[in-house]
Amino acid sequence: MGPTQKADSREHTLGRMLALLEEAGARGQGLSRAEVIKRALELSATALILVHNHPSGDPTPSQADIQMTKSIIEIATPLGISVHDHIIVGKSGHASLKGMRLI
Repeated sequence: MGPTQKADSREHTLGRMLALLEEAGARGQGLSRAEVIKRALELSATALILVHNHPSGDPTPSQADIQMTKSIIEIATPLGISVHDHIIVGKSGHASLKGMRLI
Protein backbone atom coordinates (compact mmCIF):
# COMPACT_ATOMS: atom_id res chain seq x y z
CA MET A 1 0.00 0.00 0.00
CA GLY A 2 1.49 3.34 -1.06
CA PRO A 3 1.49 6.57 0.98
CA THR A 4 -1.59 7.94 -0.82
CA GLN A 5 -3.55 4.75 -0.21
CA LYS A 6 -2.58 4.77 3.49
CA ALA A 7 -3.72 8.39 3.85
CA ASP A 8 -7.00 7.60 2.08
CA SER A 9 -7.54 4.60 4.36
CA ARG A 10 -6.89 6.69 7.50
CA GLU A 11 -9.28 9.40 6.28
CA HIS A 12 -11.94 6.79 5.57
CA THR A 13 -11.48 5.23 9.02
CA LEU A 14 -11.64 8.64 10.71
CA GLY A 15 -14.78 9.46 8.71
CA ARG A 16 -16.48 6.26 9.89
CA MET A 17 -15.59 6.98 13.53
CA LEU A 18 -16.86 10.55 13.25
CA ALA A 19 -20.13 9.28 11.75
CA LEU A 20 -20.57 6.95 14.73
CA LEU A 21 -19.86 9.81 17.15
CA GLU A 22 -22.35 12.08 15.35
CA GLU A 23 -24.99 9.37 15.61
CA ALA A 24 -24.40 9.00 19.36
CA GLY A 25 -24.48 12.77 19.78
CA ALA A 26 -27.75 13.02 17.89
CA ARG A 27 -29.23 10.52 20.36
CA GLY A 28 -28.07 12.82 23.15
CA GLN A 29 -25.77 10.27 24.68
CA GLY A 30 -22.20 9.09 24.48
CA LEU A 31 -20.95 5.81 23.18
CA SER A 32 -21.19 2.71 25.30
CA ARG A 33 -18.13 0.59 26.08
CA ALA A 34 -19.48 -2.06 23.73
CA GLU A 35 -19.86 0.45 20.88
CA VAL A 36 -16.29 1.71 21.36
CA ILE A 37 -14.80 -1.80 21.38
CA LYS A 38 -17.00 -3.04 18.55
CA ARG A 39 -16.00 -0.13 16.34
CA ALA A 40 -12.32 -0.54 17.20
CA LEU A 41 -12.52 -4.20 16.19
CA GLU A 42 -14.40 -3.37 12.98
CA LEU A 43 -11.64 -0.93 12.06
CA SER A 44 -8.85 -3.33 13.09
CA ALA A 45 -7.58 -0.64 15.47
CA THR A 46 -4.55 -1.40 17.57
CA ALA A 47 -4.84 1.76 19.67
CA LEU A 48 -7.44 4.29 20.77
CA ILE A 49 -7.45 7.84 22.02
CA LEU A 50 -10.80 8.55 23.60
CA VAL A 51 -12.10 12.12 23.36
CA HIS A 52 -15.32 13.74 24.46
CA ASN A 53 -16.58 17.11 25.59
CA HIS A 54 -18.22 18.34 28.75
CA PRO A 55 -21.02 20.71 27.74
CA SER A 56 -20.74 22.36 31.17
CA GLY A 57 -17.40 23.73 30.01
CA ASP A 58 -15.44 22.20 32.90
CA PRO A 59 -13.07 19.55 31.53
CA THR A 60 -12.46 17.95 34.94
CA PRO A 61 -12.99 14.17 34.60
CA SER A 62 -15.91 12.78 36.56
CA GLN A 63 -15.72 9.47 38.44
CA ALA A 64 -17.93 8.04 35.67
CA ASP A 65 -15.38 9.19 33.04
CA ILE A 66 -12.54 7.54 34.96
CA GLN A 67 -14.43 4.28 35.55
CA MET A 68 -15.62 4.09 31.92
CA THR A 69 -12.06 4.60 30.69
CA LYS A 70 -10.65 1.94 33.02
CA SER A 71 -13.39 -0.44 31.92
CA ILE A 72 -12.61 0.15 28.24
CA ILE A 73 -8.91 -0.47 28.96
CA GLU A 74 -9.74 -3.76 30.75
CA ILE A 75 -11.80 -4.92 27.76
CA ALA A 76 -9.44 -3.64 25.05
CA THR A 77 -6.12 -4.88 26.44
CA PRO A 78 -6.72 -8.64 26.00
CA LEU A 79 -7.89 -7.88 22.46
CA GLY A 80 -4.55 -6.26 21.62
CA ILE A 81 -5.93 -2.71 21.63
CA SER A 82 -4.08 -0.04 23.62
CA VAL A 83 -5.83 3.00 25.05
CA HIS A 84 -3.28 5.82 24.86
CA ASP A 85 -5.36 8.52 26.53
CA HIS A 86 -8.80 9.90 27.25
CA ILE A 87 -9.08 13.63 26.63
CA ILE A 88 -11.98 15.72 27.86
CA VAL A 89 -12.58 19.06 26.19
CA GLY A 90 -14.30 22.01 27.87
CA LYS A 91 -14.60 25.76 27.41
CA SER A 92 -11.63 26.39 29.68
CA GLY A 93 -9.33 23.90 27.98
CA HIS A 94 -8.89 20.17 28.16
CA ALA A 95 -7.93 17.41 30.59
CA SER A 96 -5.89 14.32 29.81
CA LEU A 97 -6.55 11.32 32.02
CA LYS A 98 -3.09 10.01 31.20
CA GLY A 99 -1.52 13.40 31.95
CA MET A 100 -3.37 13.47 35.27
CA ARG A 101 -2.12 9.92 35.95
CA LEU A 102 -5.67 8.63 36.27
CA ILE A 103 -4.97 5.85 33.76
